[in-house]
Formats: sequence, structure tokens, C-alpha cells
Amino acid sequence: MEEQVGQIWDKWIQSKAYQGFPEDKITFDQVSGAISVYFRALGGETAKKILATGSAHQKSKKSWLQKLSGTGDRAELSWQNAESLCLPSKIDVFPDKHLNRKLYFWLSMLQSIPEQSHNWLEDCAKRTIIALTCWPGFKTEYQTLVGNYLELRPPLNRFNKTQRALELIIRKTLLNPEQNAIWPKEALPPHPVLLWPDPISHNATQPSLQNSKEDENKQQSSKKAQQPQDKKKRKAKRVEDPDGKDGMLLFRFESIFSQAEQVNVDRCTDDDEDDNAIKNADDMEELSISRGDSGSGKLKLDLDLPGEEAYRLSQVDGILLPEWDYREQRLKNEFCRLIDDHPDLGDHMELPEHLKRLSNQLKRQFSSLLPHRIWLKNQTDGDEIDLDAWQQFTAEKYANNPVLEPALYQQLRANHRDLSCFLLADLSLSTDAWVNNEKRVIDVIKETLYLFAESLSMTGDRFAMGGFWSKKNDLIRFVQLKKFNEKHNGSVRQRIAGITPGYYTRMGAAIRRATQLLENESTSQRLLLLLTDGKPNDLDLYEGRYGIEDTRHAIAEARKKGILPFAITIDRQAESYLPYIFGKNSFSVLQHAEELPKKLPALYAKLTDLA
Repeated sequence: MEEQVGQIWDKWIQSKAYQGFPEDKITFDQVSGAISVYFRALGGETAKKILATGSAHQKSKKSWLQKLSGTGDRAELSWQNAESLCLPSKIDVFPDKHLNRKLYFWLSMLQSIPEQSHNWLEDCAKRTIIALTCWPGFKTEYQTLVGNYLELRPPLNRFNKTQRALELIIRKTLLNPEQNAIWPKEALPPHPVLLWPDPISHNATQPSLQNSKEDENKQQSSKKAQQPQDKKKRKAKRVEDPDGKDGMLLFRFESIFSQAEQVNVDRCTDDDEDDNAIKNADDMEELSISRGDSGSGKLKLDLDLPGEEAYRLSQVDGILLPEWDYREQRLKNEFCRLIDDHPDLGDHMELPEHLKRLSNQLKRQFSSLLPHRIWLKNQTDGDEIDLDAWQQFTAEKYANNPVLEPALYQQLRANHRDLSCFLLADLSLSTDAWVNNEKRVIDVIKETLYLFAESLSMTGDRFAMGGFWSKKNDLIRFVQLKKFNEKHNGSVRQRIAGITPGYYTRMGAAIRRATQLLENESTSQRLLLLLTDGKPNDLDLYEGRYGIEDTRHAIAEARKKGILPFAITIDRQAESYLPYIFGKNSFSVLQHAEELPKKLPALYAKLTDLA
């Protein structure tokens, strides 16, 4: 009973001390779509993700109700780093939903402008001036936001002399950002300024909290599906793993001379599942992350190459390819070593029995793409008279509208498809994941390659197929399953059957190599199809934005050379990054991997018909 009364009191006093307006709140999820378009349309970096942030501790003056309830020391402010723009998960500053929504757009507008100064106040003032100069239509909205916001800030008599001076500088700058106010170095505002970026994150680069172990995420996807998803962006720092050395050793003194069974328990870290993990993370201002050593009770996955394979690949010079570094805004020449591999595994293999029925069905569909003869109308000379053109010419003549050079003939010509296609498949370790109880992703990719090759062999189109995986920039394996000048036969099927999941996905280098092979084709239309189940990644800096920017640059290079790139993926999160890499209409996301063998040939027919 006493505990229940305490919980009721705690809830009541916190609601009384809360200075927001929960009934008028606007959540990040309600505006995230519009904010994404708004931020990028105003010139914000298109590669940045826009996420909700968690609350952080603020050293501000609290009211007596806040002191009594133990609240008022946390706030959600906007901030950004090289990868993300982070906005509050909710805004309920004003007793008006319209103003709360406008505040989201103002913060994204302010953050779309590059940093102007390392001094927090000067930077915020200059960004405000630029925003109101470039987009004067928002000036009235800004004045309304400032006028209402200043009324909600704590009264000046709550602050001491030093804090009052800082508060006055903030208020004057909000009203008139063109004044040259000076902000003391390393000083923090006495109360959070919700109309400006976080001054702490402004002066310190915070590493992003992301799990780079893509394979581990996929192995635990079933477990995560049962847990609430937390999409907030938090600040983090890397620390050394305590390794159980900093804990306090507790024992009963009288047992020092007795025998006991020793149990290795690490009280410094806790590996147990925590049902309140998200809540605990919200309560922490900064998360500390370390690379710990897993105990004997856990399985460690070593991605080192087998000795024989490592030795074989180390003896190959490979092809040196460039890579785009977005941080330095330059192309690093001869940075990647790609090894072309064209294995000879025999030529006796037939199409797997379970695919023959679907293959015959696709061949019948693709028979419509075979070259056939058509009549070309409205020609100045030809095999026969075009009666429609003659009738039109006669009508114009009698209407006193003579045609100087009438096209009165039609010719019979062969409709020749002049195109080349390269199908590039991602063979990274993530393709070893199971789609269902019977198949892995790599098995679906094999079936797709089988059917794609069988279908295209009917059309007479020139096509080639390859796969790739990587392990850092000095080892990208590029398997050529079929070359352009090679006939589709049992040897190609044997190579497809022999592919196995590799390691990581250095996509830019593989795309550049496929582009080189397509460049040598003299056809008028050249198509590059990329088949993948995830985003670019590798062991080094290629994870995250670096890999996305390099892949995007490789795609741009291909387009400049007259090649049409198109991506097909089974990654359901792909719509967050593929439009930036390939363009709005240059990719397709499949909801289920099992659809791939049927839909890829049909998608190819559609693409080549539009090309």
C-alpha cells in the first residue's frame, strides 16, 4: 500500500512540475517524412539520416516543484554529426500544435545551414540570419516562435548574477540575431535554448551509436522482432572494457580460511537481458561502448580466410581500382585490389530439376523479345506504298495544303535488340541467412541466376553475370560466372552451383569493375543490374556513410559512360538509402526473397523494353 501511494504521489508531482504541454505535443514520427524532404530541399546533406534523439542532462536552474519531483534536469535538443541529423522525439514546448510543428521545421532549416563558427552563440546567430535572408517567408513564423518562446523561459529573478547576464545575451540574440553578442568560452546557457542546436554536441564530435555487425543483427532478427523498437539516436563514447577488474570484492571474513568453490562472476558488466534497457538508455546522458572479450560460453565468429585460400589470393596481383572518399572529396586512385576469378568447374551440369518447369514458362514469356520483322511506316522510299500515308497526302492536296516531301512508303525491317546486360550479385556473408526452413538467401540467388541465364539465352541479348565479396580494400573477389563472349552452357551452370557466401560488401569497387566490362561492349544500350540483400559494408571505414557515398559515386561514373544501373534488393530498409545511391526510379525492393527468381526476368523484360 505504501509503495502504491508513493507511485501515485510521484506521478502526480512530476505532472505538476512538468513545464510542457503534453496535450499539444507533436511527435517526430508525425513529421519525419515531411522533415526529410524539407531538410534536403533546403540544401541539407542528402546522405544524412534524420532520426529522433534521446534526452540529455542540462545544468539549468530548476523551480522548487522540479526540485521536489526530481525533474527538470533533462531536455531533448537538436544536434547533428557527420552521419545524422537528430531532432527531439517530441515537441510540446507551446500550448499550440501548430507552433510545435513549426519548431520542427525551424530546427531542420537551421541545421541545413553549414556551421558558421565554433562559438555557439555566434554560430546560432549567423545561421538564423542566413535562414531568414534566404527564406524570408519564414520570418513571420520565426518572430511568432520567438515571441511565444520568450514568455515560457524562466523569469530573470530565478538566476544568479552570472546566469542572468548569459540569459540576457540569449534573449537579445533571439530577438535580434544581427547584434554582435559575445559568448564566453566553454560557458553553458543557464536554461536550454530549444530554438537552437545543443551547445554541447556543437563543440564535441560524438561517435554514432550503430551496430556495425550486420551479420549478428540478422542472426538475432527473430529476437528483436519480439522487442519494442527504439529508433532514437544517442550520443556515445568508446571506453576500455572493464574486464571485471574494477569491481568490489565482497566476502565474509570468517570464510577466508575455509575451502570454497571459485566462481568467475564479473560484477562490473551485466550480460543479462534487461527488460528496461530502453528506459535505462533514456536515463543515461551518454552511452559507453567497449569491445569486450566474449567468455567461453559464447560463440566467437572468425572471418579470417582459410590458409590455402588466403595464400592463393595473396599471389594474385589483381586489378587496382579507385575509391571515393567523401570526407576529403577526392578519388583515391589505385586504392582497391580486385581479383578477377573465372573458375573452370566442368561443363556437364544440367538445370536443376525443380527449376525446369518455371524455366520453360519464362522462356515462353521471353519469346516475345526475340527479334522479329516489322513494317516501318511513313518512309520516303520503301518496299510498298503506305496506304494510310497516301490517303493523308491526297486529303492535304485537295485541301490546298501540299506536302513538299511526302513519306508515302513503308519498309519491312528486322527489329534487332542492340543491348548488353551485366548481372552483378552480392555474395557477402549476409546471404548465408535463412529465408525459410528450406532455403538460404544464397540459394535464392543461385536459382535467380539459373533462370536469368536460361531466359536471356532465348532472346539473343548479350549478357554476362558475376558475383563479389570483399575483405577490406586489398581483397575484393570478383567471380565472373559468364562472360559476354561465352555461350550459356553447363559450365556456366556449374559455376553458379559452386558459389558460396564470402565476407563483406565493398560495392563501389565491384560496380566499377562491372562498368569496365560493359564499357567494352559496342551495343547502343548497356544495362547494369545489381542484386543485393543489404547496404555497402566492410571491416574498415566502408561501414555507414563512407560506403554509401563511394557506391553513389561509382553509380554516377557508370551513368556518365552511358550505362543504365538498376538495383534489386530484398532489404526492407533499403528505401532509406537506395534512392540516394541509385535515384528515385532506379531500384526495386522485393518484400520476399522467394519472389526473386520469378520477378527478376520479368523486370529485365520491362527495363529493356523501356531502354
